[in-house]
Amino acid sequence: MSSFVRKGAFGGSPADLGTRAGVHSQTLISTGLADLDRILGGGLPLGAVLLLLEDAYCPHGSTLLKYFAAEGVACGHRVHWGGATRPDASSLPSLAKSHFASQADDKEPGKQEDPKLRIAWQYRRYIQRQQDRADAPGPPVAPTFRRKGAGDSPSTQPDTTPPSGSAAAGLTANHATSKPKSSSGMRDWCHQFDLTRPMEAPTLQASHLDCQKYQGPNALERLVACARHFTESLEPAAQTSGVRPTLSRGPETIGRLAIEGLGCTSWRLGLEAQAATDATLQAVLQIKALVRAAKCAACISVPAGVLRESAAVRLQHMCDAVIVLEAFRDDSGISRMVADRSSCCGLMRVRRLPALNTLSRPLPGAELYLLRHRRRRLAIEQLQVDPDAEAAEAERATGKSSAAGLLCSGPPAASKALDF
Repeated sequence: MSSFVRKGAFGGSPADLGTRAGVHSQTLISTGLADLDRILGGGLPLGAVLLLLEDAYCPHGSTLLKYFAAEGVACGHRVHWGGATRPDASSLPSLAKSHFASQADDKEPGKQEDPKLRIAWQYRRYIQRQQDRADAPGPPVAPTFRRKGAGDSPSTQPDTTPPSGSAAAGLTANHATSKPKSSSGMRDWCHQFDLTRPMEAPTLQASHLDCQKYQGPNALERLVACARHFTESLEPAAQTSGVRPTLSRGPETIGRLAIEGLGCTSWRLGLEAQAATDATLQAVLQIKALVRAAKCAACISVPAGVLRESAAVRLQHMCDAVIVLEAFRDDSGISRMVADRSSCCGLMRVRRLPALNTLSRPLPGAELYLLRHRRRRLAIEQLQVDPDAEAAEAERATGKSSAAGLLCSGPPAASKALDF
């Protein structure tokens, strides 16, 4: 009997569940941050465990966990968020009003827009109105276009007539950029969040979000027990042979497990260092087995300082994807070669990428990334340094020019660029 199923035969595409299909028969969910999705290869596969090894001076592991949980709330997934202290659901970021506004907020301070690329404010207001209509809840309303003429009757409805001519071409290009595209040409599918605004109370009340506190000698046992109860309430990862899939699938059948600061001193495990390390590693293995058996993904943050080097290496081999978060030091060599260092807030190293259903693990496109503050969101950019920036800074500080600068530059008294 063939195991192939006609597309759409059982209703509900993966996109309807806040997921999408990936390579090697993977089903991906978004981490809530488009930059992190691109680094992971499109998203985090269901059944995978993402490990965030955070530095003691880099608190951005909790920010990535908030993105992960907020995306689950926005998609209607079941979210279990636990830590040494009861997580505050109101600390989750709210959905951005529109992506068009977020693009303007992401501009670097002090950088002016080119006047040649600026369009009239009427067209900008038209794009904003159309984007707000698309983001509004309820069925989409098709814009009504009317022809202007002498016989038109006055109306109180706003004019939604699109511009014509060359202005329409500029509008089309700008409206196309309102939906960002990844390097592969696919539209970004994760939500846009605003870190400056907390999530609304009605949204949290209607969500499937469960916040739990784990503290005490039996904290790890209770964590594994709650994770088992959470995954059993989800749809299993594989259907039993000969069982027809259910037609009424919903986003609540997908689960997200977020654990903050696993095994740190605030958990108060009351064990010796070696016993606490072994118990933490065993808990991660049990959580990984539970996540594999259900349509669920886990994101775990662990402070790197509480584990020995050998235990940290073992923990990295247990997880499917590993990301190391480090603080950005102003006196480091990297800071002297990075442009706009004032917005840099951390470094991110990619150690492992998820490799479910594959024989070989994919190699990351880059190992080192920069974490930047973009007013209302956290941006992840590939590290690009200028090898001559440090030498140029030293020349400006000492007032002396190098031999290459003397050979390639003009005379000191030159008044024009072409004077030799």
